[in-house]
Amino acid sequence: MEKLFLRQNPVSIGFDLNGEKKNLAYQRYLLVKNFLSENQDAGGLEVLEALVENGREYIVSVVNLESRIKLLKEEFGETSLRYQDLSYYLEVDRTEKHNSFLSTLKALNIYLQREYEQTKELIPNTGIFSEDYSNMNDRRVVSNWAWFLVSSTYEIVHTRN
Repeated sequence: MEKLFLRQNPVSIGFDLNGEKKNLAYQRYLLVKNFLSENQDAGGLEVLEALVENGREYIVSVVNLESRIKLLKEEFGETSLRYQDLSYYLEVDRTEKHNSFLSTLKALNIYLQREYEQTKELIPNTGIFSEDYSNMNDRRVVSNWAWFLVSSTYEIVHTRN
């Protein structure tokens, strides 16, 4: 049985889908983390870590979804009611993880703007999100950004049992 583990790592390592965007996500993460640390903001740091954890859960759910969908398709066939029913519930789980990640992302950005007037000068108006703010509700862009954030703050460890 294969297992995917994500082990926290302070250095950006692992495989890289897009070095520049991954680096931007990591640099923004460090900027926010350092800012909150300097202000001794335990609550803000907790929300930041919740964002990374929600991102990790989201990425793992996507990996699980894709592999289980493939197995279900092979086992039941794409047109079977069993396949459609099970894939629907897997998609619901993935959507819940995505929405949780997005809610935490938006909450952190709002928190930074409300609590710290000086963040406007130090942290761009997109907050921790290093993509164009107009893409905040684009599921694909947010999903890719979640990957960049998680893969830059975690070491990807793939093992077989």
